[in-house]
Amino acid sequence: MKTLHEITGAGLALYRMIDEAGGEITEEMGAALDLNDRDLEEKVIGYLEVIGSREALIDRISEEVRRLGVVKASACSTVDYLKARLLMAHETFGDLPAGLRVVKTRISQAVNVTDANILPDEYIRKTTTTVPDKKAIGDALKSGGTVAGACLCEHKTISVGVRK
Repeated sequence: MKTLHEITGAGLALYRMIDEAGGEITEEMGAALDLNDRDLEEKVIGYLEVIGSREALIDRISEEVRRLGVVKASACSTVDYLKARLLMAHETFGDLPAGLRVVKTRISQAVNVTDANILPDEYIRKTTTTVPDKKAIGDALKSGGTVAGACLCEHKTISVGVRK
């Protein structure tokens, strides 16, 4: 079976031949056009089937990722709960033997900022981020203006509908 590129090339070659013949279509040209149209339709159907199955796979993967996120959150919650219970037991009984292991605690420190608005300036780090205002740039370009460092690009996407 021909590739979509080959089918397109053959179709363009046929249209060039028709143009060179002054728009007159011979029987052979008509038959070749019909064959090319059938090849094109078969290829498009094949592409749409692959696209559909891949989109279905993507949906199933997305759902599985969401489901695994729920499972992960539940597992994290269980681990946090069990660690909290062990910490309470350690506070009551001290080190907890567990076969070849032992449950101990360690002390760590973390800074907790309760109100950043009242911190002295020496303890504030200022960061500035700048991002292009794409809406304003788009509006300017669409109204015929120019913006140095930007251009309006047109993208085409496919839309699959029902043929009437």
